[in-house]
Amino acid sequence: MACGGWPACTVLLFLLFVNSVNSLSEADLYPYGVNQDQSLPRENDISSAEVQLNTPITFYGTEYSTLYVNDNGIVSFLTEVPSFFSAPFPLTYPIMAPLYSDVDTRGVGRVFYRETQEPSLLARFEQTVGANFAAGSSFRARSLFVATWEGVGYYERKADRRNTFQLVVGSDTGRAYAMLLYPRGGVQWVQAEPKSPALPDAKAQAGFMAGDGRRFTALRGSGTDHVVNLDKMSNTAVPGQWLYQISGNEVVGPDLVNVDLLSGGSTCTAAREPCPPSTVCQDYDTGYCCHCDRGFFGNGKNCIANGSPQRVTGKLTGSLNDAPIAGEVDFHSYVDTTNGRTYTALSRVSPSSLGSDLRSLLALGDVIGWLFALPQGDHARNGFVLTGGEGNLTTEVRFKQTGHHVTIRGHLQGFDVFNMMKIRLEVRGSLPSVAQGMGVTVEDFTQDYNVVSPGLVLSHLSHSFQLEGSSLPIEYTVDTTLSFSQCPHMPPGVAQQRVHVSRNFIDFDDKDGIVRYAQSTKVTAVDGSDPCQGVECGEHSRCVPDGAETRCQCDAGYEALTLPQRTSAACVDVDECQSGRHNCHVHAECVNMDGSFACRCRPGYAGDGISCQRLEAPTCASLRCDPAAECVQPSPRHPPQCRCPVGYTGDGSSCVPAATDCRQRPLMCDENAQCQYDAPTRTYGCKCRTGWRGDGSFCAQESCLEANDCHSDAQCVYDRQVDSYYCACSPGFSGDGYVCYPQGGPQRPGCNVVANCHPRAHCVYNASAGQHQCRCMPGYRGDGYQCIHSRDSGCDTSSDCAPVGAACIATPDGRRECRCLEGFEGDGRRCQPLDECSTADQCDPNAQCAYDGQRYRCVCAHGYRGDGRTCHPPVDTGAPAPCDCGPYARCVYDPATGSQRCVCEPGTDGDGYVCRPSAVRPLSCLDDPTLCARNAECVAAESRGHVCQCQPGFTGDGRTCAPAPRATGEEYLLFGQGMSILQMPLEPSKSNPGRLLLMEPHQTVVGIAADCVEQRIYWTDAASGAVRRAFYNGSSADVFRAGLRSPEGVALDWASRNLFWTDSVDDTVEVASLDGAYHHVIVNTGLVNPRGIAVHPALGRLYWSDWDRRSPRIESCHMDGSGRLVLVEGDGLQTPNMLALDLEHNDLCWTDAGRHTVECVNLNGLNRRVVYTQAQYPFGLAVAAGKVYWTDWTM
Repeated sequence: MACGGWPACTVLLFLLFVNSVNSLSEADLYPYGVNQDQSLPRENDISSAEVQLNTPITFYGTEYSTLYVNDNGIVSFLTEVPSFFSAPFPLTYPIMAPLYSDVDTRGVGRVFYRETQEPSLLARFEQTVGANFAAGSSFRARSLFVATWEGVGYYERKADRRNTFQLVVGSDTGRAYAMLLYPRGGVQWVQAEPKSPALPDAKAQAGFMAGDGRRFTALRGSGTDHVVNLDKMSNTAVPGQWLYQISGNEVVGPDLVNVDLLSGGSTCTAAREPCPPSTVCQDYDTGYCCHCDRGFFGNGKNCIANGSPQRVTGKLTGSLNDAPIAGEVDFHSYVDTTNGRTYTALSRVSPSSLGSDLRSLLALGDVIGWLFALPQGDHARNGFVLTGGEGNLTTEVRFKQTGHHVTIRGHLQGFDVFNMMKIRLEVRGSLPSVAQGMGVTVEDFTQDYNVVSPGLVLSHLSHSFQLEGSSLPIEYTVDTTLSFSQCPHMPPGVAQQRVHVSRNFIDFDDKDGIVRYAQSTKVTAVDGSDPCQGVECGEHSRCVPDGAETRCQCDAGYEALTLPQRTSAACVDVDECQSGRHNCHVHAECVNMDGSFACRCRPGYAGDGISCQRLEAPTCASLRCDPAAECVQPSPRHPPQCRCPVGYTGDGSSCVPAATDCRQRPLMCDENAQCQYDAPTRTYGCKCRTGWRGDGSFCAQESCLEANDCHSDAQCVYDRQVDSYYCACSPGFSGDGYVCYPQGGPQRPGCNVVANCHPRAHCVYNASAGQHQCRCMPGYRGDGYQCIHSRDSGCDTSSDCAPVGAACIATPDGRRECRCLEGFEGDGRRCQPLDECSTADQCDPNAQCAYDGQRYRCVCAHGYRGDGRTCHPPVDTGAPAPCDCGPYARCVYDPATGSQRCVCEPGTDGDGYVCRPSAVRPLSCLDDPTLCARNAECVAAESRGHVCQCQPGFTGDGRTCAPAPRATGEEYLLFGQGMSILQMPLEPSKSNPGRLLLMEPHQTVVGIAADCVEQRIYWTDAASGAVRRAFYNGSSADVFRAGLRSPEGVALDWASRNLFWTDSVDDTVEVASLDGAYHHVIVNTGLVNPRGIAVHPALGRLYWSDWDRRSPRIESCHMDGSGRLVLVEGDGLQTPNMLALDLEHNDLCWTDAGRHTVECVNLNGLNRRVVYTQAQYPFGLAVAAGKVYWTDWTM
């Protein structure tokens, strides 16, 4: 910050101090209300229509010109988020979330929004940005978008507590800032009543997310009870005011604000960050600390009500006994805090031998026992009172007799948005083998935990367990180091805490793959003098009481080693990388460090080293091209790239004007040009030499037709081979056309005397002529005085020519050469289809210019016939309309469209209106029966020669045939609800109402598809960006395809064994084989918000819906992405969701949430009809047993 003098700085600091004391009132919000804003209807789970912005907003490096306002406290880009997802951030949408929670305005509250260019408001916003960001002084807002949630209630119609908050986004060209405002007392509730009693609602969350699952910024207290204090906290020194720059690749906070102004204050009354709810503030000599209130226990940050049961969940990963732990083992603990009893389980453990061996790793259960040990006495403190359930631990378990050694690394993650404590454990090393079926017993024991310094606990245990049928105890030691954060002003308590462990229970359920540990724990303070007082330990070690004795315990990352020159053990660094005791990802490299290690993702991968993901294929949206550059993608198989335009040089990410002075770049001139000074422009440039024409950087020989410079005894003739004119001496004369001599007359001087050879010729001595003559260079033809490029296009058969669109043609002079057929262009060796059109204006008004996989051509719209340049309306005579086919075509009836169409005869190619001889007749199954599948036969087709056709009982295209799906047993419906998939019979009853099939935490089920062949279901998970699958009974759930952005609709082709889905963030339609052999993007242009998808295996076509607000539609294409066309649009279509096919009647049905309808149409685009008109918010859809079934988000 630059100040003109001390008074200016003093005034600014004074203002900051005053603002830090006085929080915002509702009057300090930006103006809003019914007189100037748009507002949302007073409903539950509702979003605005797409809002068109006058000034685009750049968010996480991407520019957006539209947005959506949602009543649940968010503003989203790309798509609306109409329903409340009870899930932790980040969501898989680009979102600004001032306070995301389950808002319900049916009882109380309003949501307002508008874009404004009011000068006074722009100046106010710019002043705030300039005071908080070093680069903010140059920011000039062109507009503000203001969204206000005023006194909103919570689900279900609750009005006893209300929330008020505001989002203000200011934008100029390329830069954007977001301000979040929370007036005093503005956040009164943080959690609504759950819509499903079995699943609690997530606590209110605030922050920004890019939508890619990685980039995410949260406000302090987000997702916890502390979020109620957003009006008292800040990142700008003004309580209740939060400001961020949101236009870069990452969202960042102010850089001109003193951190002490945000979290400082030495007393409770002067504290700028209040204590969380359920806590009280207490002053000490050096500052203040938060303590849990009466009736609660914890560390003052996280507090639990006395006697309330607790659940701890997480994952166990790593490797044991040189084998990686398959998948991720689930870690569950249930804690009865009333009596200190903990029940810990590891589920999905395989193989069984691992589960049996894990019974010897008792330390996995001990950590939960220490956290929630029942205190005995006023000075007793368990692990949760010290840590609040947040910290990092390292435990070394050693088995004395066998030499096995296991390292446990744990991360205590505190509470999630569902108020459930989270933990993540990683184990590496080896365990002694414990035979399956052999019982494990552990006697009661005590273990001391010692606070050796603020935020650091060390513990040591020497104990044993007994195997059933063996008299030999298995001895082991446990050394634990745990680090955590604690209030620095808190006076030290009793350093040594002793945990008494009793009623141990260890078991392994082989059938379900579950390892169980249970124990009862109590904790007491160990009074008396510190036994470690006066004990000196070596470097990298600390003294730890061990019963009545003391011992020196190595710090985490070090181990004891007896060296020859020493009488006692020394603590030396553990090389985790060499020993394999690290948790780096398979695509990361491990770097050993003093007392620790680091993981770094390899090139081509991104992450923290523990988790590395392959970098996504770049898109034009993700590339950062220079403003002067353009983003081009040569083909779907090649990645996009930034490319500098003509006149610039660089790699595309940086483009600079190219040097235009040919003196600096001589090679920029053509070999037939020279660098000359141009007086009018006062610059040097390239200029073609006499007899050549062009811009200097490229020069072509000037045609004699233009120069008129042939000899008087010559003429300017056209050479078809090179499409140019040249001078040729008249009959009876010889020469180069510019100088001609009578034949038989005086011999012309040799080229060694007159240097008159063509530039593409050499002067060589001709012994028979007795003089030097000009001879054309290889690749050129002529008399040496005039040489032209020789293109050898000779051929014997059409197979010597281009494979498509060319033929070997006899010329009038008797030669044979390759020439492109009508409709193609090229030299005969390479022929490209000629585009019939480039815009719809070149076609009939009732046609469109469409790409057919090879070229753009005119295609008549549905209901019209013709060649695209001329289209005729159908003649409704009750009989199929007659065809107006071209030569070599026939009129056939197409059952897929219910009409007649033109088809080219065998041996020709075309659209039925223009048919040309095929360059190569396609091989049919009549020529090669092996083209057909084993369960198919070669049959004659009326218009296509012979084709492969699947036998009865099989389905497919004839080249691939699969057993036709058959209904087995009871028919039922599958549908998603949040994290769950449920199964319901077509006719539910009290005895069989349906059941929960499976539930995966934190997923969001969108689309579901079934595979009758393998008895599997597939579904899209928008929360994690994955396609998942499981068997019909819900077992063996796994991830089929990960790394997606926002998969929504999904459809399965049981015949070709392919799975199709839509992605509403990447705006693509994609396909992958069920065996994982390939994955392709088949449609990636012209999509805005693709959602539902359906597949018709018999017709080989896909259908999908697009939420495009400007032009909602339902489209179709072949399974390779070709033959794309619009099936349904207009006529009130608003927000088409999921699709379903009625294969019996060749109908396509869909749900329309905007029209509140369920509708159907024939596959030819005709007979569109409304099936049901009173749906509130229809989403999922199925057709079965002659009925239509759909899900409704509001019911």
